[in-house]
Amino acid sequence: MMVSRYSCPDFLLDGYIGSGELSRFIHEFWDICQDSMLYEFWLNKDFKHSFNDFKEMVFQKSKHPSNKKLSDEELKAIIESSRDMLTQFEFKESTHE
Repeated sequence: MMVSRYSCPDFLLDGYIGSGELSRFIHEFWDICQDSMLYEFWLNKDFKHSFNDFKEMVFQKSKHPSNKKLSDEELKAIIESSRDMLTQFEFKESTHE
């Protein structure tokens, strides 16, 4: 991920290490990576909400994990929803000439 974003990550990291700011850089870079992954997911799956609303919903859900035990019906519904999501993907074989 770093190589695709920065042309010379070694030089960049050396600069942050030398200035004592490596920890800050890692935290900021992690936030950028999370936003990038969420944005890609949002582009392909969520057509009802703005990106900022979607991001807020994702982070709210992760802050409040549910400890309730799922019923068999709820579990079946989740599995079926996941199966439906996976069947939407199209896998194409690449041909090398």
